[in-house]
Amino acid sequence: MAPNIFPVARIKLLGTCFKNNSARVLGHDGAYSIPLSSGKVFWSFGDTLIGPERQGYDPKKMNIDTWLFKYSWAKENISMISNSGLIADTENISELLYNGFKYFVHERTVDGKEVLEAREIVSVPKELRHRGELRTAFWPMDGIEINGKLYFSYLMVTIVNFAMSLQGTGIVRSTYPYEKFERLPSTCPLKPKEFAFPTELPLIWWNNSRDEDHRKIPAFGTAVLKEIVDSYIYIYGSRLDRRGESTVSAVSLARVKKNEIEDVTRYEYLEEAPSEQNAFTSKWGDNPREATTIFDGNANELSISYNPYLDEYVTFYSSAKRTNGTEEIHMRTSKTPSGPWSEALAIYKPRRSHRTDFCYAAKEHPEYRKNLGKTLYVTYVSHQRYFPELLEIELK
Repeated sequence: MAPNIFPVARIKLLGTCFKNNSARVLGHDGAYSIPLSSGKVFWSFGDTLIGPERQGYDPKKMNIDTWLFKYSWAKENISMISNSGLIADTENISELLYNGFKYFVHERTVDGKEVLEAREIVSVPKELRHRGELRTAFWPMDGIEINGKLYFSYLMVTIVNFAMSLQGTGIVRSTYPYEKFERLPSTCPLKPKEFAFPTELPLIWWNNSRDEDHRKIPAFGTAVLKEIVDSYIYIYGSRLDRRGESTVSAVSLARVKKNEIEDVTRYEYLEEAPSEQNAFTSKWGDNPREATTIFDGNANELSISYNPYLDEYVTFYSSAKRTNGTEEIHMRTSKTPSGPWSEALAIYKPRRSHRTDFCYAAKEHPEYRKNLGKTLYVTYVSHQRYFPELLEIELK
Protein backbone atom coordinates (compact mmCIF):
# COMPACT_ATOMS: atom_id res chain seq x y z
CA MET A 1 0.00 0.00 0.00
CA ALA A 2 1.04 3.60 -0.58
CA PRO A 3 2.12 5.66 2.45
CA ASN A 4 -0.69 7.12 4.55
CA ILE A 5 -0.05 10.89 4.58
CA PHE A 6 -2.71 13.19 6.02
CA PRO A 7 -3.54 15.61 3.17
CA VAL A 8 -6.37 17.65 4.73
CA ALA A 9 -5.79 21.21 5.96
CA ARG A 10 -9.33 22.16 6.99
CA ILE A 11 -12.88 20.75 7.14
CA LYS A 12 -15.95 22.94 7.64
CA LEU A 13 -19.56 21.81 8.08
CA LEU A 14 -21.55 24.14 5.83
CA GLY A 15 -25.08 22.98 6.67
CA THR A 16 -28.01 20.84 5.58
CA CYS A 17 -28.85 20.43 1.89
CA PHE A 18 -32.33 20.32 0.31
CA LYS A 19 -34.21 21.01 3.56
CA ASN A 20 -35.66 24.25 2.19
CA ASN A 21 -37.91 22.81 -0.54
CA SER A 22 -41.45 23.18 -1.87
CA ALA A 23 -41.91 19.49 -2.79
CA ARG A 24 -43.08 18.35 0.69
CA VAL A 25 -39.82 16.44 1.18
CA LEU A 26 -39.02 15.92 4.87
CA GLY A 27 -35.86 13.89 4.42
CA HIS A 28 -33.96 11.32 2.36
CA ASP A 29 -30.60 9.61 2.12
CA GLY A 30 -28.35 8.40 -0.70
CA ALA A 31 -27.49 11.71 -2.41
CA TYR A 32 -25.64 10.71 -5.58
CA SER A 33 -24.90 13.50 -8.06
CA ILE A 34 -24.18 13.32 -11.79
CA PRO A 35 -22.92 16.37 -13.73
CA LEU A 36 -24.81 17.17 -16.94
CA SER A 37 -23.55 18.75 -20.15
CA SER A 38 -26.03 21.60 -19.62
CA GLY A 39 -24.03 22.73 -16.59
CA LYS A 40 -26.72 21.48 -14.23
CA VAL A 41 -26.45 18.51 -11.88
CA PHE A 42 -28.77 15.51 -11.50
CA TRP A 43 -29.22 14.29 -7.90
CA SER A 44 -30.91 11.07 -6.75
CA PHE A 45 -31.94 9.85 -3.30
CA GLY A 46 -33.11 6.71 -1.53
CA ASP A 47 -36.11 6.35 0.80
CA THR A 48 -37.80 9.77 0.85
CA LEU A 49 -40.21 11.07 3.50
CA ILE A 50 -43.17 13.07 2.21
CA GLY A 51 -45.47 15.23 4.33
CA PRO A 52 -46.34 18.71 5.60
CA GLU A 53 -43.89 18.89 8.53
CA ARG A 54 -42.10 16.87 11.22
CA GLN A 55 -44.67 17.53 13.91
CA GLY A 56 -43.67 16.17 17.30
CA TYR A 57 -40.24 14.98 16.23
CA ASP A 58 -37.02 15.99 18.00
CA PRO A 59 -33.92 14.17 16.62
CA LYS A 60 -32.13 14.66 19.94
CA LYS A 61 -34.84 12.97 21.99
CA MET A 62 -36.65 10.44 19.79
CA ASN A 63 -35.60 7.76 17.35
CA ILE A 64 -36.90 8.70 13.89
CA ASP A 65 -38.19 5.17 13.27
CA THR A 66 -40.19 5.34 16.49
CA TRP A 67 -41.69 8.63 15.37
CA LEU A 68 -42.56 7.34 11.89
CA PHE A 69 -44.15 4.06 12.88
CA LYS A 70 -45.51 4.60 16.40
CA TYR A 71 -46.39 8.30 16.64
CA SER A 72 -50.03 8.55 15.55
CA TRP A 73 -49.74 11.91 13.75
CA ALA A 74 -46.76 10.71 11.70
CA LYS A 75 -48.48 7.45 10.76
CA GLU A 76 -51.45 9.41 9.41
CA ASN A 77 -49.61 12.26 7.68
CA ILE A 78 -46.17 11.01 6.57
CA SER A 79 -45.58 8.69 3.63
CA MET A 80 -42.38 7.22 2.23
CA ILE A 81 -41.41 6.64 -1.39
CA SER A 82 -38.41 4.48 -2.22
CA ASN A 83 -36.53 7.12 -4.23
CA SER A 84 -36.64 10.69 -5.51
CA GLY A 85 -34.52 13.08 -7.56
CA LEU A 86 -33.93 16.66 -8.57
CA ILE A 87 -32.04 18.91 -10.96
CA ALA A 88 -29.80 21.53 -9.40
CA ASP A 89 -30.04 24.78 -11.34
CA THR A 90 -26.56 26.01 -10.46
CA GLU A 91 -22.99 24.76 -10.14
CA ASN A 92 -22.64 26.79 -6.94
CA ILE A 93 -22.99 24.12 -4.26
CA SER A 94 -23.98 26.61 -1.55
CA GLU A 95 -27.32 27.02 -3.36
CA LEU A 96 -28.18 23.48 -2.25
CA LEU A 97 -28.50 24.85 1.27
CA TYR A 98 -31.22 27.25 0.12
CA ASN A 99 -33.36 26.67 -2.98
CA GLY A 100 -31.22 26.31 -6.11
CA PHE A 101 -32.83 23.02 -7.14
CA LYS A 102 -36.09 21.50 -8.40
CA TYR A 103 -37.42 18.09 -7.44
CA PHE A 104 -39.15 15.83 -9.93
CA VAL A 105 -42.76 16.23 -8.78
CA HIS A 106 -46.30 15.14 -9.50
CA GLU A 107 -49.65 16.64 -8.55
CA ARG A 108 -51.67 15.13 -5.73
CA THR A 109 -54.81 15.99 -3.81
CA VAL A 110 -54.11 16.46 -0.09
CA ASP A 111 -56.92 17.56 2.25
CA GLY A 112 -58.93 18.71 -0.75
CA LYS A 113 -56.13 20.78 -2.22
CA GLU A 114 -53.92 20.14 -5.23
CA VAL A 115 -50.25 20.09 -4.21
CA LEU A 116 -46.96 19.34 -5.96
CA GLU A 117 -44.78 16.81 -4.19
CA ALA A 118 -41.71 14.76 -4.98
CA ARG A 119 -42.33 11.56 -6.95
CA GLU A 120 -40.41 8.36 -7.49
CA ILE A 121 -38.08 8.64 -10.45
CA VAL A 122 -37.74 4.83 -10.64
CA SER A 123 -41.24 3.50 -10.03
CA VAL A 124 -41.70 0.36 -7.98
CA PRO A 125 -44.46 -1.83 -9.50
CA LYS A 126 -47.62 -1.82 -7.36
CA GLU A 127 -47.53 -5.58 -6.89
CA LEU A 128 -44.06 -5.33 -5.33
CA ARG A 129 -44.54 -2.38 -3.01
CA HIS A 130 -45.98 -4.27 -0.05
CA ARG A 131 -46.55 -7.95 0.62
CA GLY A 132 -47.67 -7.94 4.21
CA GLU A 133 -44.61 -6.80 6.18
CA LEU A 134 -42.36 -7.16 3.13
CA ARG A 135 -41.52 -3.93 1.29
CA THR A 136 -39.58 -3.66 -1.97
CA ALA A 137 -37.56 -0.54 -2.76
CA PHE A 138 -35.47 0.70 -5.69
CA TRP A 139 -32.54 2.78 -4.44
CA PRO A 140 -30.64 4.86 -7.07
CA MET A 141 -26.87 4.83 -7.14
CA ASP A 142 -24.18 6.47 -9.27
CA GLY A 143 -24.14 6.98 -13.01
CA ILE A 144 -22.94 9.02 -15.96
CA GLU A 145 -24.26 11.15 -18.84
CA ILE A 146 -23.23 10.05 -22.35
CA ASN A 147 -24.36 11.65 -25.63
CA GLY A 148 -27.60 13.09 -24.32
CA LYS A 149 -28.48 10.00 -22.29
CA LEU A 150 -28.32 9.65 -18.53
CA TYR A 151 -27.55 6.24 -17.00
CA PHE A 152 -27.48 5.20 -13.36
CA SER A 153 -27.63 1.93 -11.41
CA TYR A 154 -30.22 1.05 -8.80
CA LEU A 155 -30.50 -1.56 -6.07
CA MET A 156 -33.57 -3.76 -5.75
CA VAL A 157 -33.92 -4.23 -1.99
CA THR A 158 -36.50 -5.99 0.17
CA ILE A 159 -37.11 -4.89 3.75
CA VAL A 160 -38.84 -6.80 6.56
CA ASN A 161 -38.86 -5.22 10.03
CA PHE A 162 -35.86 -3.04 9.09
CA ALA A 163 -33.87 -6.10 7.94
CA MET A 164 -32.68 -5.45 4.37
CA SER A 165 -31.88 -8.01 1.68
CA LEU A 166 -30.28 -7.03 -1.63
CA GLN A 167 -31.96 -8.88 -4.51
CA GLY A 168 -30.18 -7.46 -7.52
CA THR A 169 -28.86 -4.46 -9.43
CA GLY A 170 -30.22 -2.87 -12.58
CA ILE A 171 -29.61 0.15 -14.81
CA VAL A 172 -31.90 3.09 -15.57
CA ARG A 173 -31.77 5.21 -18.72
CA SER A 174 -33.22 8.64 -19.39
CA THR A 175 -32.98 10.79 -22.51
CA TYR A 176 -32.68 14.56 -22.55
CA PRO A 177 -34.38 16.57 -21.02
CA TYR A 178 -34.34 13.83 -18.33
CA GLU A 179 -37.94 13.78 -17.20
CA LYS A 180 -38.79 10.10 -17.75
CA PHE A 181 -36.75 7.17 -16.47
CA GLU A 182 -36.88 3.58 -17.72
CA ARG A 183 -35.29 0.43 -16.37
CA LEU A 184 -33.31 -1.32 -19.08
CA PRO A 185 -33.80 -5.04 -19.76
CA SER A 186 -30.79 -7.30 -19.59
CA THR A 187 -29.60 -10.87 -19.86
CA CYS A 188 -28.49 -11.43 -16.27
CA PRO A 189 -24.85 -12.64 -16.56
CA LEU A 190 -25.29 -15.26 -13.83
CA LYS A 191 -28.90 -16.18 -13.16
CA PRO A 192 -29.77 -17.12 -9.56
CA LYS A 193 -31.01 -20.64 -8.88
CA GLU A 194 -34.03 -19.12 -7.20
CA PHE A 195 -35.44 -15.62 -7.45
CA ALA A 196 -38.38 -14.41 -5.36
CA PHE A 197 -39.56 -11.99 -8.07
CA PRO A 198 -39.55 -13.84 -11.43
CA THR A 199 -41.22 -10.96 -13.27
CA GLU A 200 -38.28 -8.74 -12.31
CA LEU A 201 -35.51 -11.08 -13.46
CA PRO A 202 -35.45 -9.75 -17.08
CA LEU A 203 -34.59 -6.33 -15.62
CA ILE A 204 -31.82 -7.53 -13.29
CA TRP A 205 -28.30 -6.91 -14.62
CA TRP A 206 -26.42 -8.47 -11.73
CA ASN A 207 -28.10 -10.78 -9.24
CA ASN A 208 -26.54 -10.35 -5.83
CA SER A 209 -27.04 -13.84 -4.41
CA ARG A 210 -24.22 -15.90 -2.94
CA ASP A 211 -22.80 -19.01 -4.55
CA GLU A 212 -21.71 -22.22 -2.80
CA ASP A 213 -18.43 -20.56 -1.70
CA HIS A 214 -20.34 -17.58 -0.23
CA ARG A 215 -19.01 -15.30 -2.96
CA LYS A 216 -21.40 -12.56 -3.95
CA ILE A 217 -21.66 -10.60 -7.20
CA PRO A 218 -20.97 -6.93 -6.38
CA ALA A 219 -23.70 -4.31 -6.68
CA PHE A 220 -22.06 -2.48 -9.58
CA GLY A 221 -22.78 1.24 -9.67
CA THR A 222 -22.06 2.24 -6.08
CA ALA A 223 -19.54 4.57 -7.74
CA VAL A 224 -18.91 5.51 -11.38
CA LEU A 225 -15.83 7.31 -12.65
CA LYS A 226 -17.09 10.30 -14.64
CA GLU A 227 -13.85 10.59 -16.64
CA ILE A 228 -13.66 8.23 -19.63
CA VAL A 229 -10.33 6.35 -19.55
CA ASP A 230 -9.11 4.94 -22.89
CA SER A 231 -12.75 4.88 -24.11
CA TYR A 232 -13.82 2.86 -21.03
CA ILE A 233 -16.33 3.72 -18.30
CA TYR A 234 -15.14 2.44 -14.92
CA ILE A 235 -17.94 1.20 -12.65
CA TYR A 236 -17.30 0.22 -9.03
CA GLY A 237 -19.39 -2.23 -7.06
CA SER A 238 -19.74 -2.99 -3.35
CA ARG A 239 -20.33 -6.41 -1.83
CA LEU A 240 -19.97 -8.32 1.42
CA ASP A 241 -17.02 -10.72 1.41
CA ARG A 242 -16.52 -13.67 3.74
CA ARG A 243 -13.04 -13.65 5.36
CA GLY A 244 -12.89 -16.78 7.46
CA GLU A 245 -15.52 -16.35 10.16
CA SER A 246 -16.04 -12.64 9.54
CA THR A 247 -17.81 -10.55 6.88
CA VAL A 248 -16.03 -7.61 5.23
CA SER A 249 -17.50 -4.90 2.99
CA ALA A 250 -15.40 -4.62 -0.17
CA VAL A 251 -15.15 -2.84 -3.54
CA SER A 252 -14.70 -4.45 -6.97
CA LEU A 253 -14.36 -2.94 -10.45
CA ALA A 254 -16.02 -3.37 -13.84
CA ARG A 255 -15.49 -1.52 -17.10
CA VAL A 256 -17.26 -1.20 -20.44
CA LYS A 257 -16.69 0.75 -23.66
CA LYS A 258 -18.78 3.91 -23.49
CA ASN A 259 -20.75 2.96 -26.63
CA GLU A 260 -21.60 -0.48 -25.19
CA ILE A 261 -22.96 0.58 -21.81
CA GLU A 262 -26.40 -0.92 -22.56
CA ASP A 263 -25.02 -4.43 -23.27
CA VAL A 264 -24.21 -6.35 -20.09
CA THR A 265 -22.39 -9.04 -22.11
CA ARG A 266 -19.72 -6.48 -23.04
CA TYR A 267 -18.73 -5.67 -19.45
CA GLU A 268 -15.35 -6.77 -18.11
CA TYR A 269 -14.48 -7.40 -14.47
CA LEU A 270 -11.11 -6.84 -12.82
CA GLU A 271 -9.85 -10.26 -11.68
CA GLU A 272 -6.33 -9.21 -10.71
CA ALA A 273 -5.51 -5.68 -9.58
CA PRO A 274 -2.16 -3.92 -10.13
CA SER A 275 0.29 -3.90 -7.25
CA GLU A 276 2.98 -1.47 -6.16
CA GLN A 277 5.56 -3.93 -7.42
CA ASN A 278 3.89 -4.41 -10.81
CA ALA A 279 1.53 -1.78 -12.22
CA PHE A 280 0.81 -3.96 -15.27
CA THR A 281 -0.69 -7.00 -13.56
CA SER A 282 -4.29 -6.05 -14.31
CA LYS A 283 -6.33 -8.99 -15.57
CA TRP A 284 -9.90 -8.61 -16.83
CA GLY A 285 -12.51 -11.34 -17.37
CA ASP A 286 -16.18 -11.78 -18.21
CA ASN A 287 -17.41 -13.38 -14.95
CA PRO A 288 -18.66 -10.82 -12.38
CA ARG A 289 -18.38 -13.39 -9.59
CA GLU A 290 -14.62 -13.53 -10.17
CA ALA A 291 -14.17 -9.77 -9.65
CA THR A 292 -11.37 -9.17 -7.17
CA THR A 293 -11.37 -6.78 -4.20
CA ILE A 294 -9.48 -3.53 -4.81
CA PHE A 295 -10.05 -2.22 -1.25
CA ASP A 296 -12.44 -2.84 1.63
CA GLY A 297 -13.94 -1.28 4.75
CA ASN A 298 -16.53 0.86 2.97
CA ALA A 299 -20.21 1.07 3.95
CA ASN A 300 -21.64 0.34 0.47
CA GLU A 301 -21.91 3.88 -0.96
CA LEU A 302 -18.84 5.81 -2.09
CA SER A 303 -17.39 8.18 -4.69
CA ILE A 304 -14.32 7.79 -6.89
CA SER A 305 -12.91 10.51 -9.14
CA TYR A 306 -9.70 11.92 -10.59
CA ASN A 307 -8.40 14.91 -8.63
CA PRO A 308 -6.14 17.26 -10.71
CA TYR A 309 -4.71 18.97 -7.63
CA LEU A 310 -3.49 15.68 -6.17
CA ASP A 311 -2.87 14.16 -9.63
CA GLU A 312 -4.43 11.01 -8.19
CA TYR A 313 -7.74 9.23 -8.04
CA VAL A 314 -9.52 9.73 -4.73
CA THR A 315 -12.33 7.88 -2.97
CA PHE A 316 -14.50 8.98 -0.06
CA TYR A 317 -16.87 6.74 1.90
CA SER A 318 -18.34 6.08 5.32
CA SER A 319 -16.40 3.42 7.14
CA ALA A 320 -18.24 0.13 7.65
CA LYS A 321 -16.77 -0.04 11.15
CA ARG A 322 -18.51 2.24 13.61
CA THR A 323 -16.47 3.99 16.28
CA ASN A 324 -18.66 4.85 19.28
CA GLY A 325 -21.71 4.49 17.03
CA THR A 326 -20.44 6.75 14.25
CA GLU A 327 -19.28 5.74 10.80
CA GLU A 328 -16.18 7.87 10.21
CA ILE A 329 -15.57 9.34 6.77
CA HIS A 330 -12.54 7.72 5.15
CA MET A 331 -10.40 8.74 2.19
CA ARG A 332 -7.99 6.79 -0.04
CA THR A 333 -5.92 7.72 -3.11
CA SER A 334 -4.49 5.85 -6.09
CA LYS A 335 -2.45 6.62 -9.21
CA THR A 336 -4.82 4.55 -11.38
CA PRO A 337 -8.58 3.83 -11.31
CA SER A 338 -7.91 0.20 -10.32
CA GLY A 339 -5.21 0.72 -7.71
CA PRO A 340 -3.21 0.00 -5.74
CA TRP A 341 -5.12 2.16 -3.25
CA SER A 342 -3.56 3.79 -0.20
CA GLU A 343 -4.47 2.76 3.32
CA ALA A 344 -7.75 4.23 4.58
CA LEU A 345 -7.42 7.61 6.25
CA ALA A 346 -10.09 8.78 8.73
CA ILE A 347 -10.67 12.48 7.99
CA TYR A 348 -13.96 13.34 9.74
CA LYS A 349 -16.20 12.03 12.51
CA PRO A 350 -19.80 13.21 12.06
CA ARG A 351 -21.89 14.31 15.03
CA ARG A 352 -24.68 12.07 16.25
CA SER A 353 -28.02 13.56 17.38
CA HIS A 354 -29.12 10.64 19.53
CA ARG A 355 -27.56 7.53 21.05
CA THR A 356 -29.22 5.42 18.32
CA ASP A 357 -28.10 7.72 15.50
CA PHE A 358 -25.56 6.69 12.89
CA CYS A 359 -24.02 8.71 10.06
CA TYR A 360 -23.51 7.11 6.67
CA ALA A 361 -23.60 7.54 2.85
CA ALA A 362 -20.50 9.77 2.64
CA LYS A 363 -19.38 10.67 -0.86
CA GLU A 364 -17.71 13.50 -2.75
CA HIS A 365 -19.42 15.58 -5.47
CA PRO A 366 -16.45 16.41 -7.71
CA GLU A 367 -18.44 18.54 -10.17
CA TYR A 368 -18.49 21.27 -7.49
CA ARG A 369 -14.73 21.32 -6.80
CA LYS A 370 -12.75 24.53 -6.68
CA ASN A 371 -9.08 25.34 -7.27
CA LEU A 372 -8.50 22.26 -9.47
CA GLY A 373 -9.64 20.00 -6.65
CA LYS A 374 -7.89 21.60 -3.70
CA THR A 375 -11.33 22.48 -2.30
CA LEU A 376 -13.73 19.52 -2.17
CA TYR A 377 -17.36 18.99 -1.18
CA VAL A 378 -18.58 15.85 0.57
CA THR A 379 -22.03 14.95 1.89
CA TYR A 380 -23.12 12.41 4.48
CA VAL A 381 -26.47 11.59 6.09
CA SER A 382 -27.45 11.31 9.75
CA HIS A 383 -30.18 8.70 10.20
CA GLN A 384 -31.84 10.93 12.80
CA ARG A 385 -31.69 14.25 10.94
CA TYR A 386 -32.17 12.47 7.57
CA PHE A 387 -31.01 15.06 5.08
CA PRO A 388 -27.57 15.23 3.37
CA GLU A 389 -25.14 17.44 5.29
CA LEU A 390 -22.43 19.29 3.41
CA LEU A 391 -18.71 19.42 4.24
CA GLU A 392 -16.15 21.72 2.62
CA ILE A 393 -12.70 20.12 2.65
CA GLU A 394 -9.52 22.06 1.97
CA LEU A 395 -6.50 19.95 1.01
CA LYS A 396 -2.95 20.90 1.96
